[in-house]
Amino acid sequence: MDAKINVEYPVIDVFATGKNIERLRKEKGLKVKRYRPVYGLLEPQAVYKWQQGKALPSLDNMFAF
Repeated sequence: MDAKINVEYPVIDVFATGKNIERLRKEKGLKVKRYRPVYGLLEPQAVYKWQQGKALPSLDNMFAF
């Protein structure tokens, strides 16, 4: 007999993560443009997408927060 194994995977709330990123940035008093060189971004739009819950940063960038 095959035993059925239920595996639950964690789900990331993209919107809540974005709001948390925005909160942390504001608590530190940093402007979005300040993050551009830190993350090697050519434009700051990526950070705005993270904050709006439209995208998630890479794991490397996530740990930088």
